[in-house]
Amino acid sequence: MTFLPLNGFPPASADDESLTAGGNAVRPMRDARGVCGIVLAGTHHWGDGAFERVLRGPLLPIAHTPLIEYPLQWLRDAGIASVVLCANSATQSLRTVLGDGAPGSMSLSYFEDDEPRGPAGCARDAALMTSASTFIVIEGTIIPTLDFGALIDAHRASQATATVVVEFDRRRRGMASGVRRQPAGIYVFEREALTSVAQHGYQDIKEGLLGRLNGEGEHVAMHEVHGLSAKVLDYASYAAVSRWLVSSSIERPVFLPNYTRVGEGMFHPSATVHRSASIIGPVLLGEGVIVEEGAIVVGPASVGARSIIASNAIVSRSFIWDDCVIGSGSSVDSSLLADRSVVVPGDQLKNATVADSSSPVEPPPADVLAASIALDARMRAGGGAEGRRSSVSGAVGNDVRSARISESLT
Repeated sequence: MTFLPLNGFPPASADDESLTAGGNAVRPMRDARGVCGIVLAGTHHWGDGAFERVLRGPLLPIAHTPLIEYPLQWLRDAGIASVVLCANSATQSLRTVLGDGAPGSMSLSYFEDDEPRGPAGCARDAALMTSASTFIVIEGTIIPTLDFGALIDAHRASQATATVVVEFDRRRRGMASGVRRQPAGIYVFEREALTSVAQHGYQDIKEGLLGRLNGEGEHVAMHEVHGLSAKVLDYASYAAVSRWLVSSSIERPVFLPNYTRVGEGMFHPSATVHRSASIIGPVLLGEGVIVEEGAIVVGPASVGARSIIASNAIVSRSFIWDDCVIGSGSSVDSSLLADRSVVVPGDQLKNATVADSSSPVEPPPADVLAASIALDARMRAGGGAEGRRSSVSGAVGNDVRSARISESLT
């Protein structure tokens, strides 16, 4: 299984799909007039494990960017003028963070179902809010990487009522039944396909709408792309996708326009790093982050806004959210710290999750950790950026650009 990197894709052949994440630089932009985006941000069923209770929802931060921003940016770059977000219980929080879209940019509308409607039901109800003739429907847990222009061109050329994006890895070997194809969670529907969905009850896309359309003789096309898009579905995928995106963001900071590259890291202008501290590999430091004397941060890692890495603490391959405190002399390895978490001085955490200043929950099961490691390896095998070891300390202090590196923090 191959996960595609954020950039550096090989040229497309006549029968292949050329990909890029968050943009469509490989091919000229296709005509997106009359096309509306629908993002299914509230239909994924998150598990109830210790990690999933923390790691859930469209505002889940990944590489200092809410998960929902990745499909939205993909649609925005494609020239989509309006998007309807189906977020259900997350509607109010999304509206608070995202608003109605930037003036002159892509407009955002919100739909919350009164009853569980399923993906097809939500898409149908969202479509009725607009006058668009064609809809791009995408699951909100996806980091999309396919070329939007090629997809919409293929859909129109086939004159299909619906087009399903199907991913496969033709480089995979040893499969007796050939190359495995799987739905990507991205669809193109003509208006009549969605308005034909039942007005009430739970309605699925893959196991309901598509089969019914095909059975009624409607043309349902398949658009094949090479490689697999990253999806955030659980802890294993969150950890793997986070490592991949942190590494990739250093090379292509689409979602971090106000950050400055320092060594192999990306720092917010207000981040403060003591000159004796070391930043090793790809690391993101958010707004107001403080890295104190003698502290070490080893990437891939991210440290959220206003968090403090105290003196002589070590943070390695971990994801620290906002307003966290890593105590002096403590060690955090391969772990997640949710907002406002605290690690007491001298404590050592490994493969743990800490949430809201509570004690760390039990480590994930061995199979979950193995799945995360395997996902990370597949992404890197697909060409994802790998962190190279380097130290951002004294020498970098002479050329800090927008990052403040001070001799002492008071």
